[in-house]
Amino acid sequence: MIGHYTNEEIEKSDFVFISYKHTDAESVEAILSILYEKGVRFWYDVNLQGGDDWTEKAKSLIKNKNCKGVIFFNSPEAFKAEAVHNERLWTLERIAAEKSRGGSFYTFPANKDGDSNLLLLKKVFDTLDCDALKLSQQFPYERLSVITQLFNDRVIFVNSSNAEEAAEKLFSSINEKLQSVIDTDYLQMKKLETLVEEESLTLTFGICRDKPESNIPPYRLQANQAFTEHGEAYMVIDGKGYSTKPIIWRALYSENDIFVLISEYSVDTRCGGKDLNAWLEQSLLPLAFNEEERSAIRKIRLLSCEDIKAIEDQKKSSASIEELLSFPEDSESHWWIADMAMGALQKVIRKNGTVYKSGYNSRNSKSGVRPVIEIHADDLKKLKNN
Repeated sequence: MIGHYTNEEIEKSDFVFISYKHTDAESVEAILSILYEKGVRFWYDVNLQGGDDWTEKAKSLIKNKNCKGVIFFNSPEAFKAEAVHNERLWTLERIAAEKSRGGSFYTFPANKDGDSNLLLLKKVFDTLDCDALKLSQQFPYERLSVITQLFNDRVIFVNSSNAEEAAEKLFSSINEKLQSVIDTDYLQMKKLETLVEEESLTLTFGICRDKPESNIPPYRLQANQAFTEHGEAYMVIDGKGYSTKPIIWRALYSENDIFVLISEYSVDTRCGGKDLNAWLEQSLLPLAFNEEERSAIRKIRLLSCEDIKAIEDQKKSSASIEELLSFPEDSESHWWIADMAMGALQKVIRKNGTVYKSGYNSRNSKSGVRPVIEIHADDLKKLKNN
């Protein structure tokens, strides 16, 4: 099924209407699939049948204020079809209405197999009965008049057997005349997903705790807070002061517009267990992130084996899972993940990036903490652009 835009979406954004004959559906949908991936916001009749319901729907869409043009997939069958004729007629009315207001309404005629309008019309008449009365019934003059008014020789000749070339020609014309129907949010989302797949999307925001600083004035230790002293950034948690540095985040995978990121390095060394989850949510989150960053973070937690499976399912680069999860040579030896082993034992990732399934005693052992955060695509784009 081609990705397409819902009624709710086109009420908020500019789009183009797709006019075609259903007998041409296979070749048309091959082209539309590519246009969708290029970000063209269009509407076409998915799961709609002909008749009065369709007639009213198509008319209202072409006359919708957010409809900025029509892509006509012209063929002999489309030239003969009454439903498509009505779409051409409503387009002429819309063009006249926009012209009276000093506006524009664009048409993008894509002629099948590179045929000119005259050749398409010849193919139409070759299939009709030459008897004058029958001819006028099968192809009324009004239909010919509308076609000649709406289409001139400046058409986009498409070869239905080469969907890529046809889509590129259409996209070039649309991008030149009507950039408002190009869904830049969708394209940016695709770009983010590609960066995730290539393991090349990294961001820097938030601050992490480094080593404790004993020279912080005692009065600073009275309350949990982040502050600057002599040009150096510090934060206080549980009565202990720490110097801080920016957190680098690496995207692991995305699912339903939610991106899952992990800190590039450990932000602390702690015992595991439930207390660690509470520390992430109640201590690290409010102190390490500003208000904008906190509102963007939907969840902060530890990595899980379920995350690792999701990474494996989406991964397209040559890097192994171990390479993605390993630490640099000069950093911590292992770090906690959410999954438990037997009893109070909690699983960790070794320095080489493999899961130590037997685990460590979460109450007694101290391992590195690499927070995982979940961020919606829209919020991620904002943080990335800041």
